[in-house]
Amino acid sequence: METKINIYQKLHEARKYIKTCDVEKKGWNDYSKYKYFTPDQISLVVFAACEQNSLITLFALKRNEIGITGELKVIDLENPNESIIFEMATAIPEIKATNAAQQLGGAVTYTERYLLMIAFDIKDNALDFDSKEHKEVKSEQPQQGGGRSNPTDWLNKWSDKEQTKELPAYWTIVNRAKETN
Repeated sequence: METKINIYQKLHEARKYIKTCDVEKKGWNDYSKYKYFTPDQISLVVFAACEQNSLITLFALKRNEIGITGELKVIDLENPNESIIFEMATAIPEIKATNAAQQLGGAVTYTERYLLMIAFDIKDNALDFDSKEHKEVKSEQPQQGGGRSNPTDWLNKWSDKEQTKELPAYWTIVNRAKETN
């Protein structure tokens, strides 16, 4: 008698596949000087792991009483009644010079990326603010006035030209912080 593998075993195998594949980070953060996994890299490696294990993922943004939530459903293709749901609170960013669809697209891209990373246990130390890389960058920040720095001084180093590269929601926050000082 053949034993069927349940969805949790399949997810475990997919995670193992991802952890053993050799994927080089293609994204580069100029300011903090680190590489990161781009959304398309995450999508491709998860797709390959799902192909190997007869899984599929479905993503949706949902509005509820607490706001907007991203939902990632991992479904067993051999037994579609078996699924695992991952959820995460999110928001639609207010991005200057974009329309509502573009702002929604930004929320979808990043929320889905992080949910895929959670579901498939993809770690990116470059995104860990306690990592060695972030501590080194933080320690390089200039000090003012008796060794104490203004926590928002670093915002002024960023030019408007750099703001068009990526992470538009991030730039919205940076600009708001600049305006309040």
